[in-house]
Amino acid sequence: MREAIAKLQSTNSYVQLQRLSSLGRHTDNSARLLLLHTPHTGVFCAGADLRERRTMSQTQVSDFLDSLRGLISELESVNVPSIGVVDGYALGGGMEIALGCDLRVGGMSCSPSLH
Repeated sequence: MREAIAKLQSTNSYVQLQRLSSLGRHTDNSARLLLLHTPHTGVFCAGADLRERRTMSQTQVSDFLDSLRGLISELESVNVPSIGVVDGYALGGGMEIALGCDLRVGGMSCSPSLH
């Protein structure tokens, strides 16, 4: 069996959430671990992109927040252990995603905040 590692790279937060959310419905039984990390040094997830959010309607903001809540619920119910590798900023919703993991590992530059 091989370990499954998900690498998500997207400039659109909503698209990225949808891709991550689909992992919870993944049916490949060979996965033994879900490892959440980023290829970007110093940032796990910096929370909402306020510039992107300014361009969204109230309905789009509401849909995005519903998706984030759903993602965290799905992350908590994944059938394999989940580890959030937090080496940098984990702010707001990014920290909530880290908290949804079974285990969080913080690096030297870990900077968590829910504010």
